[in-house]
Amino acid sequence: YNDKLLIFGECKWKDKVNPRQICKELVEKINYVNIPSNLKNNKVQLWIFAKSFKEKISEFEGYKVWCFDLNDLI
Repeated sequence: YNDKLLIFGECKWKDKVNPRQICKELVEKINYVNIPSNLKNNKVQLWIFAKSFKEKISEFEGYKVWCFDLNDLI
């Protein structure tokens, strides 16, 4: 992270990953992190890497989400 952005991520080397389930788990984990007040609100993002996704999403419970699959990495 830096003073403008905090990224929480997960890597799943599987096909047809459900990004909503991964985001749900990440948000639960975020609750255990003491996030500086200047990084709260729209400055926390969720990044997910997988072989492929059931669907790609761009938002979950107010968090910006980035879904990267194998095609994005090539």
